[in-house]
Amino acid sequence: MKIILDSYIQEVLTEDYPSNWSIEEFAKLKSFAARKQYCESLLQKISSGSSRIVYKIDESKVLKLAKNTKGISQNEMEVDSYDNYYSDILAEIFNYDKDYLWVEMELATPCTKSIFKNITGYSFEDFSAILRYSYYENNPRRNYSNRKPNIPEETIDKIRDDEFYDKVNRFMTDYDMFVGDLIAISSYGVVLKDGHRSVVLIDYGSNQNIYDTYYKR
Repeated sequence: MKIILDSYIQEVLTEDYPSNWSIEEFAKLKSFAARKQYCESLLQKISSGSSRIVYKIDESKVLKLAKNTKGISQNEMEVDSYDNYYSDILAEIFNYDKDYLWVEMELATPCTKSIFKNITGYSFEDFSAILRYSYYENNPRRNYSNRKPNIPEETIDKIRDDEFYDKVNRFMTDYDMFVGDLIAISSYGVVLKDGHRSVVLIDYGSNQNIYDTYYKR
């Protein structure tokens, strides 16, 4: 199912888009129904979840449309947490609604675990295990039995010394991000930065407060 979904996304990303899309006209729309209808009539839908719909705008941008207050909170989180220090690990934000009803973000191609390893030099499984360990090590209030990853020390040291891991870990701490999202491969995409393929976070709209408010059972 994952392979089929990735193939569908790749196909959507390479399709032509209508030339009569206007962000100015879209921004004037007053209701979610009107915004959705406008997008559905002109843009290609990439994905849809419980809180947001993602549309391809053109070859460089996507639109994240909030469905509800949860989606608005996630859009706000992405806007508020995007800054220059972390810009090399985050999909760029180009434009957004002042009430966070939508966000225009950099278009990335899907990142698989094999692509992740090819670009970073280490496996996504090892990256995730070390990031999870760091999260619970720094959050002892969370009721979780935290064990050091069963990974060779030299691998742990290599990943911890890597700039990408270091920035994701710092980002997680600085913005109280929910680790569950940061260890999901679907939260990452691939973009070109300075002519090189780079892994970036494309879904970073859920910090611990949003998770506790909307997702915790």
